[in-house]
Amino acid sequence: MDLKISAYLDKMRACWLGKNIGGTLGAPFESQRGVIDLDYYTHDLSLGVLPNDDLDLQLAFLIACEAYGKNVNSEVLANYWLTHIFPDVGEYGMGKRNLRAGILPSASGKHHNSFGQSNGAWIRSEIWACLNPGHPELAAHYAYEDACVDHFGEGIYAEVFCAAIQSAAFVESDMELLIDIGLSYIPADCGIARVVEFVRKCAADKSLNWKIARKKLLQAFPSSFGSRPLPGQKLDPEVPFGPHGYDAPANIGIVLLGHYYGGGDFSRAICITAGCCEDADCTTGTLGALYGIIGGTASIHEKWLAPIGDEIKTKYVDTTKLHVAKTVTELTERILHLMPVFLHARYWEGKMQKNISIGENGELTIHAKEGRALACPAKELGYRKVEYFRDTLYADRMCIRRESPFFEVRAITDTLDLEEGKPFVIDLDILGKYGYFQRSDWNTVILHLPAEWETPDGREVMFQMDLPWHKKFYTISFVPRELKQASYEVMLEIRLATFPSRIYIPLTLTRMLKPR
Repeated sequence: MDLKISAYLDKMRACWLGKNIGGTLGAPFESQRGVIDLDYYTHDLSLGVLPNDDLDLQLAFLIACEAYGKNVNSEVLANYWLTHIFPDVGEYGMGKRNLRAGILPSASGKHHNSFGQSNGAWIRSEIWACLNPGHPELAAHYAYEDACVDHFGEGIYAEVFCAAIQSAAFVESDMELLIDIGLSYIPADCGIARVVEFVRKCAADKSLNWKIARKKLLQAFPSSFGSRPLPGQKLDPEVPFGPHGYDAPANIGIVLLGHYYGGGDFSRAICITAGCCEDADCTTGTLGALYGIIGGTASIHEKWLAPIGDEIKTKYVDTTKLHVAKTVTELTERILHLMPVFLHARYWEGKMQKNISIGENGELTIHAKEGRALACPAKELGYRKVEYFRDTLYADRMCIRRESPFFEVRAITDTLDLEEGKPFVIDLDILGKYGYFQRSDWNTVILHLPAEWETPDGREVMFQMDLPWHKKFYTISFVPRELKQASYEVMLEIRLATFPSRIYIPLTLTRMLKPR
C-alpha cells in the first residue's frame, strides 16, 4: 500500500484538528457522570480552543523525538516528564514520584501506582501514529515506551491499542478491520480486549440506543472517573463506581460506543462520545483524531473549526524552556520533517525494506502493508523489536532495560518492595545482537549489594552467549538482611569477556509500611 505525502499531510492535519475539536467539545463534561444530548460546543466560544493535557504532553514528546530521533525511549521521556511537564496528580504524579525516587521505567509506572490503569496514556497516542504512519508495529513499540513511564496493565494496553489503530488508519479505512488490528497488539484476555467485544455486541443489538448501551457498559466495566453528577442530574444508583484508578477499559469502550452509534459521521460520533461524560475530553479527542486520520480534512465540517481555528493552547508544559508548536499547521510540518527518521529503510532477511521512497517527480511516498497484514506479526516471524516488545507487554511485570551495541538486558521483577529475610528474585533476559557473538565466551553478572545481604549464588556469576541473537534467561536472587533504611539502591553489572562494553542496571528498592 502506497501513501502519497499529500494524503499523509491531509490526514495528519485532520488528526490534530480532530483532537483539538474533540478535546474542546468534551472538556466541560470531564469527570462528570450522566448523559447529555449535544450537537455543538457548550463552552464560551470567545475563548476559542481549550487547552488540554492530552495534546500538551504530545507537544513535549515531539521535542524529545526531535532531539533523540528513533532512539527515543521510556527513559528519555521520563526525563522530559520531570523537567518540562507540570501535572503532578493522578498517574502523572505517581509516575513522577517514582522517577524522583530513582525508580526507572517500566517500574515507575507500576510501583504502588493506584492510578496506573487509568486514562493518562492512551490519550497521547497520536504522536506515535503520525510519526509511524501505516506502520502499527512501530507505533505500538513507541506507545509502550511512552505508557510504561506512568502506567501499567490496562493503562499500557489502551495506548498500544489506540496507537496501532491510528497508525493503520493512515492506509486502511475499515473500522472493523482497524479494531481487529489494534486487538492483535494486546493480550486477548485483557480488559481492553474484553470491552471491545462487549461494545461490539451492544452495537449489534438493535434494541439498544447509545444511552442504554452506555449504562450497560459502565455496569459491566465499572469506572471511578465520573465522580460527580451533571448539573441538574442525580447519580444513577444502577451505575456502580468501579475500582479506584481502573478507568481505561470503560473509557475506551465509550470511544467505541461513539463510533458505532455515530454511524461513521464525524459530528454525530463525537457528540455521542462527549455526551457519555466520564473522561469526555479524552474519549472525544481520541475519536475525533481517529476520524480525522480516516477521513482527512474533508470529513470535518467547518462549523467545528470556525470557533477554534488552527491554534493550539498549552497549559501543562513549560513553554519557557520548550519551543512547542503553537498551531496545528506548525505541529503537522514538524512531524512531517521528522517522520522519515522513524521510517528509514531497514535491511532485513537479505533484502532492503524500504518504508519510504522518492519518485522521479520528487514526491515522497510511504510504503506500508495492507489489510490484515498490518496486524502484529507472530512472535516467531516478527522483527526482533516486535517479538521482544510482545514478550514484555504481555508479562505486565516491572522491567528495566539496558542496551549496549552488542546485547540487550532486561531485569524483570514483580515488586520493588523489600522484606527482612525474604528472597528478592530478579529474572534476567539477555539478548545478543546479530553479528557480535561469533565465538563462545564466558560473561559475568555482578551484584553490587550491601555487605550484610546474602547471595545464595554468590555476588558474581557467569553466563554464556554463543550465537547471534541468542537469548538467555536466568534468575538471580538475594536475601536482604539488617534493613534499616527506607530505600536501597542496588546495581546489576553485566560484563562481556570479549568487549569493553558494560551494562549497569540500577534498582531502587523500598521498605513500605503495610496498611491495616
